[in-house]
Amino acid sequence: MQTKKILVFDSTMRDGEQQPGLCFRDDEKIRLCYQLEKTGIFEIDLMPSIDEHERMLIRLLNDTRLKQKLGAATMVARKYVDQAVDVNARVAYLFVHVSDALMSARSKTREQNLTDISDCVNYAASKGLIVDFCGGDGTRADMGYLSEVLTEIGKKIRFYQPCDTSGKMTPATSRDHVSALTKIIGEKVVVHYHNDNGQSVDSVIAAIEAGAAGFDGTFTGIGERAGNVATEKVIYSLRDQHKILIDGINYDELDNTTALVRNMCRGVNPPTVNLNRRYPNVSGIHARALMGRKDAFDYAYTPEVVEELLFFGKHSGANNYKLLFGNQFSDEQYQQMRDEVKRRARDELKDFTAKEVRAMFIKGGTE
Repeated sequence: MQTKKILVFDSTMRDGEQQPGLCFRDDEKIRLCYQLEKTGIFEIDLMPSIDEHERMLIRLLNDTRLKQKLGAATMVARKYVDQAVDVNARVAYLFVHVSDALMSARSKTREQNLTDISDCVNYAASKGLIVDFCGGDGTRADMGYLSEVLTEIGKKIRFYQPCDTSGKMTPATSRDHVSALTKIIGEKVVVHYHNDNGQSVDSVIAAIEAGAAGFDGTFTGIGERAGNVATEKVIYSLRDQHKILIDGINYDELDNTTALVRNMCRGVNPPTVNLNRRYPNVSGIHARALMGRKDAFDYAYTPEVVEELLFFGKHSGANNYKLLFGNQFSDEQYQQMRDEVKRRARDELKDFTAKEVRAMFIKGGTE
């Protein structure tokens, strides 16, 4: 058995909570943050842009010793960097899509995207933030373009996280991808993988073998679509199958952490792999891409699919409602819908279906 330094990032309360049906209470998030610290997790991902309520919680946590364990998921725009500063964040995880498919969905050229990324990295650094860059859909991105981006910002960031947004990585492609990235940026790669094809655990381990400094996952594998890589499964697989212990991980606390997350999910199970790759979505970031390109992911978001698979909650943005209602309402009304549903989601600890949202607003709610 060898002990190895592998950085374990946690997105349970950000990407994990974006699984339709999940909504954690503030006291649960606070307890989980302390439990993750006890478990030896390197850093914990929270997202200030959800709403002012979330920002209030993050400010509170950053006034404790947990500040050294917290990072702020931050979209690539100065206003979101300002939110990270407002909550007294130490680290900003800047993220934006870098694949041609999702850049085109946002009507961005490669050049425009790179300009935005470079500006935001510089702006965040000027505010005193440690900066990581997360390439959304990065595993589908052109390696030449990634090289251009990482050459531009590489010396200014701490880590680069390639996000396997559609969960397409296999152990072989993961090894190749990370090997190529380390040639560009050295030992600054931390992988963020999803489980759409059921191979996320082995793909993360292949990435570590290829030189990744660490990985970002969720406990129990909760998350949007088919979920994120399950943190505890990677850690146990490294120990039991590869005879590798992770320096700093408290193995006696892993089962306690997993049990706590299961309790927070209140009977909602982690997603399972779906061979036709039809997965529900709730996040406003995904909805924004779908507004620009209905086939931005694995299948076309037809009106029928919207009715079946689009959900609405505290992680949703105005674009979720635009996908559902089209041009029936004004931008101001869509923002009002977003804010009202966020409030209801927190009160009722749930997300809402398209049918439920129609009932809220068509029958005298917003018209």
